[in-house]
Amino acid sequence: MKKAVIFTALCAVILVLFVSCGSGNSLKRFNFTYPLDVHAYISFDGRDYEADITVDDESNIRISFSSPDNLKNTVLEMKNGECFLNVSGITLPITDGGYSSENGLLIIRHVFSLSHKNYTDASVIKDGGVKYCVENYTVKAGKISVFFASDKPIPDKISAVLNGHEIEIVIVNE
Repeated sequence: MKKAVIFTALCAVILVLFVSCGSGNSLKRFNFTYPLDVHAYISFDGRDYEADITVDDESNIRISFSSPDNLKNTVLEMKNGECFLNVSGITLPITDGGYSSENGLLIIRHVFSLSHKNYTDASVIKDGGVKYCVENYTVKAGKISVFFASDKPIPDKISAVLNGHEIEIVIVNE
């Protein structure tokens, strides 16, 4: 009986070491390099947006909206921790005491600043007929799941709950 338990435990350890997400023998361990430019569909607390996102680091992000129509050509930006809104060539500072950076769309900067130290676990799931490698991360603001359906270095989608806000980002770079 004791040998069977040891054998089962050994098999489990070997399985954990060699199971992979995707076709390689190791996890992708999602890690962006800067500057990063992506085009994405964003769902933030049930509201939908389309935007180009440029991230230089965690305190420098630029979100240029393509839709909805009332935000088209509007840019939401954080430079060195300060927030700005650019509409029709006019740049306005956002002086809300940090609310927009920690509870508005600028909070997605945390999604693009993950590192190996934030990694918690990974699994393989099937969603809508698509097989994904899902890597999970924990950051100060909450939890982030990164979905890979292929061997591309950029994930297909990212979902997160950050400071109580539900976020899904579908990256559509070609």
